[in-house]
Amino acid sequence: MTVNLSAGTIDHVVNGVGTAADDTNTGTPQFVVDYPAVAP
Repeated sequence: MTVNLSAGTIDHVVNGVGTAADDTNTGTPQFVVDYPAVAP
C-alpha cells in the first residue's frame, strides 16, 4: 500500500506493480493485492 500526500508522484506501489499514487488520488491508498503479480 502507498498513499500520495500531495508531495509528488509514485508510479507504482512496488516493482512496476500497482497503480500510481499522484495528484488525482491524493490521500487515497493504492493497494497491491497479489505479489508477484499473477498474469490474467
